[in-house]
Amino acid sequence: MAGDDALKDTPGDKRMPCGGEMRKIEDNHLEELSRDLLRMNIKYSGQIAKLADFLSARGKYGALHILYQKGAPCSAGCLAEVLGLTPGRVANVLRVLEKEGHIVREKDKGDRRRIMVSLTSSGCQYVTAIYEDAERIHRRLVQEIGEKDICDYIRITKRLLELSDEGF
Repeated sequence: MAGDDALKDTPGDKRMPCGGEMRKIEDNHLEELSRDLLRMNIKYSGQIAKLADFLSARGKYGALHILYQKGAPCSAGCLAEVLGLTPGRVANVLRVLEKEGHIVREKDKGDRRRIMVSLTSSGCQYVTAIYEDAERIHRRLVQEIGEKDICDYIRITKRLLELSDEGF
């Protein structure tokens, strides 16, 4: 087809998806978009960080999620590894959760050096309530933002994660 030649890559081509199509980004437009993105990230960095914390599954909520999904005791070291947190940070998270009555910590019977963590019944109820709230909030986000924009957000987020994995 005649139009197919327009989509062939050439050295130095800068292409991006736009509505399912690929088009060349002109150098001046690329620089303008890059500056706008940088300004937006700087201007809204506090709000972006708050949103990232809200959407994050690390720390307190990440530990609760893992324990809930596993349905069995889990070592503190395992939690640290899965959450990508230091053992010291996990110890602090567990201290807070234990104080709130959501978990219990016990020494492993087979290896007294290991600490095993379990959800309490109130911890299970708390996680269930969190999931219900999260589903309600995300449902509202989808309704407010719209299906197309949510799909774009998911696609873009996946791409950003791929670039992050590539060491971008």
